[in-house]
Amino acid sequence: MELNELKEKIKEYLKQDVGDRIEKVKGSGGKEFNYLSWAWCFTEVMKIDANFQYKVLEDTNGMPYWFNEDLGYIVKTEMTILGITRTMWLPVMDARNCAMKNKPYEIKTKTNTYRVESATMFDVNKAIMRCLVKNVAVCIGLGLYIYAGEDVPEAMEEKPNEKPKTSKIKDFQIEEKEIITKEEKTPKKAQEIVNDSDLPFELELEDKNIKEEKANMQILERLRDTIVSKLYQLGYDDLPKAMSYYAKKFNKETFEDLKSDELATIIDKLDATIKQRKEA
Repeated sequence: MELNELKEKIKEYLKQDVGDRIEKVKGSGGKEFNYLSWAWCFTEVMKIDANFQYKVLEDTNGMPYWFNEDLGYIVKTEMTILGITRTMWLPVMDARNCAMKNKPYEIKTKTNTYRVESATMFDVNKAIMRCLVKNVAVCIGLGLYIYAGEDVPEAMEEKPNEKPKTSKIKDFQIEEKEIITKEEKTPKKAQEIVNDSDLPFELELEDKNIKEEKANMQILERLRDTIVSKLYQLGYDDLPKAMSYYAKKFNKETFEDLKSDELATIIDKLDATIKQRKEA
């Protein structure tokens, strides 16, 4: 691919809004952290470059992480997309984005004390998948604005100096005194009476639906992470191939389209394979 064409593609990915794929997790102090679905991210990358390559870097002992007793764990990945190779790293963190170590420890703030649990291989696996997503962002710009703390890509933001368009029609004016609004005709007491008998229920339903949707997304993410963890345990390292295989097995276009019961079926089969290998 020529340099100019590559630049144009990267500009396009930098402007792409991924807001509908962002998952939010509450951290300390009520702060929310944004996470981009790794399954969706990999699906998009496969559309961009079917021959993309990635590598989970290992330490001198062949482990997919580095550890320091004072600082905790960190993972590193390398990715090549459209001929661009970048290396990225990410600490192994809990839901509050606190670094995890090999032993539990406490973090004290002005108002609370939080316990950070010791890291497990499941936590390492999640960090690796998040690191790969970050790797995609630094390679081609897809979802990069998330890591800058932005809500939407630069291209979607309204320019501060840009004045709103106004109507050029100035043929006549109407004095304010001549305008009698509906509110002025309505007695003040009548204005204060608002029929909101249905409103709280509707708002409650909407809030409940949003919470359920977020909970379902988190369940799906955990199931996907579990599958990846078990694939690593069985020695599989070609995740895109495995994802494509499972999607086709259930007649789905992408791995991300798989439902929770289908993901649970995959996990059961992987568990059975793991058990067979242990017994052999």
